[in-house]
Amino acid sequence: MSIKRKKVVKIVCISLVVLLGGVVFLEWYLLDGLSGNVLRVMAAEWLEDPDSTVYASGYSDKNFRKIHAGMTYQDVLALLGKPIVETWYYPQQASDNTVFAFTEEKLVFVRLVVEGQWYFLQDACLQHLYPTLQKGQTTMDEVYNLFGNAPLKRWAYTHSPGSGSYRVRQVILEGGHVKARTSWYYVD
Repeated sequence: MSIKRKKVVKIVCISLVVLLGGVVFLEWYLLDGLSGNVLRVMAAEWLEDPDSTVYASGYSDKNFRKIHAGMTYQDVLALLGKPIVETWYYPQQASDNTVFAFTEEKLVFVRLVVEGQWYFLQDACLQHLYPTLQKGQTTMDEVYNLFGNAPLKRWAYTHSPGSGSYRVRQVILEGGHVKARTSWYYVD
């Protein structure tokens, strides 16, 4: 192989490594990932589905990036404030659990997961299984008093007011500490 050809191969290899490194960096740095930003542009342009993200009042991308595994829930509250939706998971067996979701500290839905299948409890069923619980009225404290502290919680700092695409920003807490920070772009 000639010296000129070796130089060209070397330049191409270095360029590919730099390009790949740039893609990996963007996927890591962008909260929605590179793919999420491409989806957001496609949804807005081709599907005429604009980003409908609503953020919690204390939320900022800057502070969300500071969240890391091991932080306490108090640390998260200090950085981001209260979440828009708080979801509590009570495991029953290996793949089964009861899930309670709250907005503004009021119960908004109850979901049962049985053998991997999700069941949202409608009002009549909810009243049959849990007579003291009422959507929109039961508070977080009342659920806590009935079921105790949920071992796993998900705090959502964004949502879509209807059925639309939005930027997901969540903090997963286990035992009062951050287990994970998740973010992506949800296309509906």
